[in-house]
Amino acid sequence: MVENYLRLTGFYHVSRIGLIRGFYPLLAALVEKWRPETHLFVLPVGEDTVTLEDVTHIFSLPIDGEPVSEWTDSSNKSTAYAHTKYLPFLRDFERIHTYSWGSACLAHLYRALCHASRYDTKEMDGPLNLLFVWAWERLPCIALVPRQSLPPAEIPVAMR
Repeated sequence: MVENYLRLTGFYHVSRIGLIRGFYPLLAALVEKWRPETHLFVLPVGEDTVTLEDVTHIFSLPIDGEPVSEWTDSSNKSTAYAHTKYLPFLRDFERIHTYSWGSACLAHLYRALCHASRYDTKEMDGPLNLLFVWAWERLPCIALVPRQSLPPAEIPVAMR
């Protein structure tokens, strides 16, 4: 029954991704290369960043639609549960798919990276799976699985 609701809202694939744990050295390296003033990673090979196209490619979240407004910093550091700030947007199942959840996800990632890049910050919240999968896609030398052995493209990249 819940699966049907998740499919109706467009969150089914995202709900099946799970958590990626144990890649803290990669996270620390990426945060070190993040520049909050430009929202770019400054790498030895040039500058790069996570884009809306990446969000829709990795998570299959919509990037068109109404903005998810009233965004506030999260006080809940857990990425396993939905924060209560989203509840007003989830009230009407008929409208959930009309919001630009991909934009909200990207904004949350940028905000989390900016916060984590401060010298006095010891932890990071946000859509870390998006950041890890983006890094593995953009920096193939650190990829866990060779690209040719991935499942078909209709499955969101984060589930492969």
